[in-house]
Amino acid sequence: MSFRSLNFRLAFLFSAVFLVCSLLLFGITYGLLSRTLVRKQERRIDLLLLEFWALYQLSGPERFAQELPEDPVARFVIRVVDPGGETVFLYLPASWAENARALADALTEALDAGGSERSVRLESGPDAEALRAGSIRLPDGNSLQVGLSVEEDLQLIRRFRGIYAVVVAPLLLLSFAGGFFFSLRTLKPIQDLIRLTRSIIDTARVDLRLPAKGTGDELDVLVQLFNRMLERIEGLICGLRDALDGVAHDLRTPMTRLVGKAEMALESGDTEEHRRVLSSCMEEARAMLAMLNTLLDISEAETGVMRLQRRDTDIADLLRDLVELYQYAGEEKGVRITGRFPEGLVVSVDPNRFRQVMSNLLDNAVKYTPAGGAVSVAAAREDETASIKVVDTGAGIPSEDLERIWERFFRSDRSRSEPGLGLGLSLVKAIVEAHNGRVDAVSPDQGGAEFRVRLPLPRRI
Repeated sequence: MSFRSLNFRLAFLFSAVFLVCSLLLFGITYGLLSRTLVRKQERRIDLLLLEFWALYQLSGPERFAQELPEDPVARFVIRVVDPGGETVFLYLPASWAENARALADALTEALDAGGSERSVRLESGPDAEALRAGSIRLPDGNSLQVGLSVEEDLQLIRRFRGIYAVVVAPLLLLSFAGGFFFSLRTLKPIQDLIRLTRSIIDTARVDLRLPAKGTGDELDVLVQLFNRMLERIEGLICGLRDALDGVAHDLRTPMTRLVGKAEMALESGDTEEHRRVLSSCMEEARAMLAMLNTLLDISEAETGVMRLQRRDTDIADLLRDLVELYQYAGEEKGVRITGRFPEGLVVSVDPNRFRQVMSNLLDNAVKYTPAGGAVSVAAAREDETASIKVVDTGAGIPSEDLERIWERFFRSDRSRSEPGLGLGLSLVKAIVEAHNGRVDAVSPDQGGAEFRVRLPLPRRI
């Protein structure tokens, strides 16, 4: 496991958070425990001072020593001091008797250092005892001092610290292991993404997918988006492959004809034949150039680099001109073309590109509508969009081909008998989407086809 891995860093972060929280909890608990013990000690000192002060009052200075209760396990010091600081009376456990003088001096120094007659902590004493001291003024001018051993409380604090160290150490290791485990589980989708990406790079297979768990969390959404991205990439690659195959196929035939005609012209010495062949070669070259230009237009529109000279355009005038133009072609074939356009339907479009869109749709409608049929063009306002429909009464589009008619070079079986490259509808879709619009097609079972272009209306301020 690398120390730079995200799993290790998350586990380390989890352990650090646990350690900080446990230290904070320990500090709060330690502080509360210490304060509780100090208050308990102060109350005991206050009770001892009150008890011995009352005993001193009742028995008097002469009998005070005789009235003190005998407690063989007592761990406190009682001292009466005159105003000059001299010891009048000293009571202490037998085990402390050897250091009575040192104890008395330390008790006085501790109380004097505290600057108060309330409790003062004394860190030194006989047998390394820790005392807490208190003092009270007696009616005769003397002072009653009491020193209470707090060694047991300090041992309790030390045990508490030891227990904390013993408990926290394994818990810290457990938190690191738990953090590593949960981070490993949480980051598994990302690790799967890494493995899948490496596999795609190594094998060039874009058909691989990650299984989504369906939990709906952020990582599951990431997996779904990654799969959708792969699907889009696969579609683009397949489209590019099909486009290249289509270009190769559609260029091979005219290039073969062009080369053949050129060879025939070279073998012939007739100048008129040379001109005829040269003219035919020019036609073939123009057709190939038109196909390449159309492919470039589609690519520019799909990648968002097509330059659109947009301006507010009344599409009624534009559509009316196109319908009048195609009515001549329709009359030659026996197809009736009609139009219905509302006035004042203004859309922000590039007029030349919009003419390309409508010309392709009208050209297809006339091409695939038999004699005696009809083609209608209608425009209307629908909510915040302008809707333009081109409806014909031709053979229609097979349902299995409705989604594929927008692909480059795609031609259904019904359309192969008609001339064309299979790029017109791809160009229509690319230009419409470049205008932030959309186009779709429907074909009823009884025949005919309907193409609808929707373009957003300009917003008025």
